[in-house]
Amino acid sequence: MKSFFALVLLASSAAASVSLSSKAPPSPPVCIVGAGPAGLTAAHELQNLGYNTVVFEKRDTVGGKCQAYYDSRGQFHPLGALLFTQESFREVYPLIEESGLPRFPFAYDFKAWKYNWTTGIVAQSPFSFKDIYPQVENEVIKYTTFWMESFAPTMEAIGYPNGIPDELTVPFEQWLKGNGYGTIFREIISHAMVPYGYGSISETPTVYMLQYFTPDVLLFFAGQRIGYVIVLAFPPLVDNLKAANLVVSTSESSVFGPVRTTEYWGGAVRVATPVGYGYSAETFEPNGRPSAFMRLFANSDVATSWSWGTTGGGVTIDEAKRLLRETISPFNKNPHDTSPPRVVTDADIRGFSATDYFPRYEPAELRAGFYKKFGELQGQQNTYYASGFNGFETVEFAVRAGKDVVKSHFPQVQAEVEEIAVSSLVEQVSGHLAETLNLW
Repeated sequence: MKSFFALVLLASSAAASVSLSSKAPPSPPVCIVGAGPAGLTAAHELQNLGYNTVVFEKRDTVGGKCQAYYDSRGQFHPLGALLFTQESFREVYPLIEESGLPRFPFAYDFKAWKYNWTTGIVAQSPFSFKDIYPQVENEVIKYTTFWMESFAPTMEAIGYPNGIPDELTVPFEQWLKGNGYGTIFREIISHAMVPYGYGSISETPTVYMLQYFTPDVLLFFAGQRIGYVIVLAFPPLVDNLKAANLVVSTSESSVFGPVRTTEYWGGAVRVATPVGYGYSAETFEPNGRPSAFMRLFANSDVATSWSWGTTGGGVTIDEAKRLLRETISPFNKNPHDTSPPRVVTDADIRGFSATDYFPRYEPAELRAGFYKKFGELQGQQNTYYASGFNGFETVEFAVRAGKDVVKSHFPQVQAEVEEIAVSSLVEQVSGHLAETLNLW
């Protein structure tokens, strides 16, 4: 199990050290476990309020799930989801602008190549989603009107403080069918869900997908809007809390026990397929095989791949790598070329990450008000929780969650702080503390 929260802990001074100004009192720091987007955002916001903070991270790099493979020329290849739009990523976009992160425009307007993983046969789709947009334009307008007038005004708040209507707890496919959205519209939705780690349209609750499919994101996947690729991907289960040697209350066990995740693998694999050709499975099955892959960069023969499985499915990372090799090898060539395909080897897989992704509740927990119970846990045992789970699993919601926890629970103080100490558990924390904070 992976930790999907940044834990914000009001710790004793014995728990960690922090660099303080000589003028500042030696007050205990706020300890943050997890240097992903939510944890770093919370640390930044707390520093602005005058708090002493220390961030613990097991890896030797910050970023949490924001990982990438870099080739010998320095070209990055994201290991996981990678897209953003300016309109929907309103907290992240200013950070991208300020930091000057490299990005390039990306349009979802290509004709995908469909592969059958049992036969190895691959064939190009006769049309792109951009080509068939006129057939779904009225449905897109209807969806946009609903989203802007009925959903966004009350449901975008972090932690769902207004509750979740029962009709938004059902699987997204059920909601779409019940509201008159046709087969082509649902196919666009499905192809925008599975490769990006958000599960099956027949299972994932509606409220999460309405958070994901903002009007501009929907238009992007329908081939009508330009998105961008950047060097980002993104997010405590009861097991993780116990591993951290934290006292797990009955309430915490009740609230976090039902949280479900998706087994998800992001890969950087050397292929012989042409650049810009998007490949996806004919059918999406959560069996550990790749659901899609694509070469993004003309100067590199490395493609980004996305594989998925069921929660607790038991597929190991080695098995997922094997399935990646076996799936691509039968058609690993230019599809217009008559030469035989090139076998994908272990050496061709240049980067591969395994993640328990997209933490979420099932419909029964959503209807039972588990987000209200989750909100009531904030601050108990001097512990706060911030991640995409507070809203939805993207970098944008992780940043919003980090800001929301600080804004909602931490008043401004007058302490004078010179710096935030960002510590690596591997390098700077020793002994029992390193063992008890080993969440990952």
